[in-house]
Amino acid sequence: MEVIPNGFDLAAFTPEPAVPRSVRQELGVPEQSLLIGLVARFDPQKDHHTFVQAAARLKSAPDVRFVLCGDGVTPQNRKLVDWINTASIERRCRLLGRRDDIPRLTAALDIATSSSVGEAFSNAIVTTETT
Repeated sequence: MEVIPNGFDLAAFTPEPAVPRSVRQELGVPEQSLLIGLVARFDPQKDHHTFVQAAARLKSAPDVRFVLCGDGVTPQNRKLVDWINTASIERRCRLLGRRDDIPRLTAALDIATSSSVGEAFSNAIVTTETT
């Protein structure tokens, strides 16, 4: 058996002051909004349903928006869209699908979340800001 540790390019996840504004403009999210995100493929282990339920608890906050991305996280995903509609947060959610610019996207988030269940060490947990 050989253990291959996760590796992360910390330079790629370095905050850049102009990036949050650029991402928010791209997504149509007001600059003053609180942006909460989930980066994860659509899979039962990633538990998007719990994320949506938690987001629903924040829907009365006037300036909160949600962004979700990953394989299968698209407007064509009927199960996910149904959860979002049931939670009445569809106007505050952006479903971006697979992205190749995760460092850029996460730099724009005010809160990065993980709703994964059963993972020993989620990659989403590792990406932290260092200042």
